[in-house]
Amino acid sequence: MKSKFFFMKNNTLNKSQKVVFAYLIFIFMNCCMLISCDNSRDKESNIAKFQQKVEIKPSVTYIDNASKQLDLVLMDKYYVVQNDVEAHQKQLSVYDKVTNKYLYGFAIKGHGKNETMAMDMVQNPNGDTLEIIDQAKYKILKYKVTSQKAIFIASKSLKLPFVGPLQEVYRVNDSILIFNTLDRDLQTYNEKKEKSVFVYNMLDSLGLDAEHRNFADYHFAYKKNKICIGFRFINAIAVGGVDNFGEIKISEIKAVKDKIDLSGSKRIYYSFVDMNDSNILAQYMGYEPGFISKVSNYKLYSPKFEIEIYSLNLIPYKHIVPKTDVLRCKINPNGHCFYSWNPLDAKENLLKFNY
Repeated sequence: MKSKFFFMKNNTLNKSQKVVFAYLIFIFMNCCMLISCDNSRDKESNIAKFQQKVEIKPSVTYIDNASKQLDLVLMDKYYVVQNDVEAHQKQLSVYDKVTNKYLYGFAIKGHGKNETMAMDMVQNPNGDTLEIIDQAKYKILKYKVTSQKAIFIASKSLKLPFVGPLQEVYRVNDSILIFNTLDRDLQTYNEKKEKSVFVYNMLDSLGLDAEHRNFADYHFAYKKNKICIGFRFINAIAVGGVDNFGEIKISEIKAVKDKIDLSGSKRIYYSFVDMNDSNILAQYMGYEPGFISKVSNYKLYSPKFEIEIYSLNLIPYKHIVPKTDVLRCKINPNGHCFYSWNPLDAKENLLKFNY
């Protein structure tokens, strides 16, 4: 579940318990941030930067066999929806990308062999090969997704010291993964060498101390050796690169640092970012959400997003206001469209926006 709802220790616990504990705390904190009263009237917007400004109503497809949608990964022939389920139930639902027809479910939630308790999907599948990671055990399971079933290929455990739940996980190449941690580090890991390759410390890069650590909160996306970072409490996006050895460089970080306002505002700017070969998609809020005490009711979600589309070098392309509620948006790998879902709808759904 991790940062799907936003972004974003006890010494008597063993290592596995610590992972689960930290993971659950992060879910609670992030859900509290995303579930909001409508305080969106007092908001900022970057709309003036864009020459093209549109409102878009999506096409809506109601889907079967999904429950409390958490994430969506687009593949060549299929898309996979991650569901919030109870133990012993299937966490992933597979759909035909053309017809939106439900095909089957897989990935049991549990402690058994090839089961996961704190699952996330690696965000950039290779064709129709999907990897999932168990946040509690740092174990990666690989599957070939077909029209009939998901064929298990292999599993591998990461020899990674405890850093809490890994936030977004992408594959750089056959050996290297990239992810971020609760400590605001952006990190690469070499599976073959079984060690971390590079750690980009966002706190140090932004010149922040522990008191102002929240200003280093961010969400990131990766695509073909390029990364995009959207900052949650800074009105800024940065782009950078990751080479094939895992070294991370973010050239515009000084410009981001210059935009930091330590006045104490809790205004949230960029909640999610995504990218394909041509564009960066950024989900922008620009206001300070209110808070409610209960986080279990999905119908209480009410974030109001604007969608900003940029070129890969951050030239503003199009400003979009969705004519429906959305949660996390995923840009299509090919073509000018993106997908999301409406958590306020009575039925599970897939939204497609053509821009």
